[in-house]
Amino acid sequence: MAYDCTAPTLGVADLHRVIAVLEDSTSSRNAYDFRELVIDALGRHLGLRNTTFFVGPTFAQVFTDQAPVANGIAARMVPAYVEEFHRDDPFAHPAAWAGYRGGRPLRLNELRPVLELPRHRRYLDKFLLRNGIRDKVVVPLVADRGLAGGIGVLEQEAVTARHRAILELLGRHLGQLLALHARATTQRRPEAAVSPRQVQTADLVTLGLTNRQIADVMCVGIDTVKKHITAVMKATGCTSRTQLALHWAGRSNPVQTGSRPTGS
Repeated sequence: MAYDCTAPTLGVADLHRVIAVLEDSTSSRNAYDFRELVIDALGRHLGLRNTTFFVGPTFAQVFTDQAPVANGIAARMVPAYVEEFHRDDPFAHPAAWAGYRGGRPLRLNELRPVLELPRHRRYLDKFLLRNGIRDKVVVPLVADRGLAGGIGVLEQEAVTARHRAILELLGRHLGQLLALHARATTQRRPEAAVSPRQVQTADLVTLGLTNRQIADVMCVGIDTVKKHITAVMKATGCTSRTQLALHWAGRSNPVQTGSRPTGS
């Protein structure tokens, strides 16, 4: 895949827009808020109003996120993607990995060889074009602590070279901010009577990971993950996964762990 060597030099106004996106994103209290603020800021400051923000334990698993944040046309497309089309996404094909090297955004037209494969052609025809999307860029965000992210920019016209350059600059800084949220989440002290493994599970729920992704990170079965989530919900009084994620992310006065961890 050839890199576009004609990328434009960003002007002062572009740099101000980048700073505005970053400033809006730094006010987030947790990883979930961070994703929503980034998506909102991309629309407000860059005019990118059809965007998604996926997370996963690794970048390869980002594409299987079952609860991504999205807006515009992309929000309407998410259910079909999660249910079916993530399997056909050419941006997730191993041949695309080299294109993300150095954290650079990857654009649809760089995937022409991959798009010749029937299932990826189906993604283009039945998923993107059917929804009026003619171009797409994926910005990789590699954090740490078992967390990675990917921002998808879907456009009805071609993504400009200027926007591509802005996204590349933003990606480096947004990846660092995502890493800070990952560290803060894993360092947060747990509720009383909750074991360390249950705390880890709740932390990963807060980051938006699915039960399967949590099981992969923790090297346990999905049933164990479900038991941990149930235990934490009982300890916190939460009645839903969403309520648990909001409660766990927003704690300002954490208390001591239970003295007898239950293990995994």
